[in-house]
Amino acid sequence: MSLLRAPLTLLATYGMGYALTQPNPPISNEERAAYRSPEVKLGRLFLLWPMSMKVINWANGLCEVGAIVAHNFPRPPLTDRILSMLIGPGHSAASLQVNRSLLFATFLTTVGSYIRHQCYRTLGRFFTYELSIRKKHQLVTAGPYSVVRHPAYTGSILSLAGIHVCIFGPGSLLRASGVLDTEIGKVIIGAAALHGVVMGYFFISRTIEEDKVLKNQFGEQWDRWAQNVPYRLIPYVF
Repeated sequence: MSLLRAPLTLLATYGMGYALTQPNPPISNEERAAYRSPEVKLGRLFLLWPMSMKVINWANGLCEVGAIVAHNFPRPPLTDRILSMLIGPGHSAASLQVNRSLLFATFLTTVGSYIRHQCYRTLGRFFTYELSIRKKHQLVTAGPYSVVRHPAYTGSILSLAGIHVCIFGPGSLLRASGVLDTEIGKVIIGAAALHGVVMGYFFISRTIEEDKVLKNQFGEQWDRWAQNVPYRLIPYVF
């Protein structure tokens, strides 16, 4: 059963990676200079966050898959060394199992990355990580933007929630290795919780800021859209 966890972990990791991948080049310095939000002031340093997240998630995912493969296809002494390094003494890779937690996590990241993909396709060259109004910008109200006004953030929230469940849930590498039971593990859990709170605040504040910019740019057209699509992230909730 643990062998099946490997492709599911890779699928969840890929989904999160796709959701963090910018579909277009970064905006120009001229476009960036038009806004004064904190993220714009950070410039290209702001783009280090998705890159860092991808590195961390892929490192965890590949290590977990490596432990699963080494456990299911033993080739001493190589696989023994791999398991000793990834799992540690006194722990077993047999606990790396498929469970409801992993299935739920994979579902969330898959749905989240699909929503992001639809947003990439619908917005085309207008999709940017940094706040900007591009040359000949148009207000896009089709596809996922006919359901909520900021569906890309909805996709990100789903993907982030899914990858956190995958990494920290039962049957994961961090659980099986006992890392989360150590002092370092407590720091990791605290950092992950803080990251979740910060990102939640960022997504909510970003939707408010984007609405202000779009309303200022498109006026009555934005008002009609906001009337037809009253929710920012989750239908009937927010």
